[in-house]
Amino acid sequence: MNCPSQTFVENIGHDGSGTHCGETDIFKSKLSLNANMKFQTTIQESKLAIDKIKIFYKKNKKSFFERVVNKLKGLMK
Repeated sequence: MNCPSQTFVENIGHDGSGTHCGETDIFKSKLSLNANMKFQTTIQESKLAIDKIKIFYKKNKKSFFERVVNKLKGLMK
């Protein structure tokens, strides 16, 4: 299976200006300047990739207490 190891996009949605998330750089990645990337034509889901994504999000999920406090703060605005 072939997956691109470089990215041409930058996730700018976590700069702290939004309503539902604070400022974080856990999604920051190095942009590629390589314009000669070749992509495969068939797309197939990777169980390994899905499992790693699940682990990433579980590791970065806020605790129940933190989510309750954030919800209460939002209701008080």
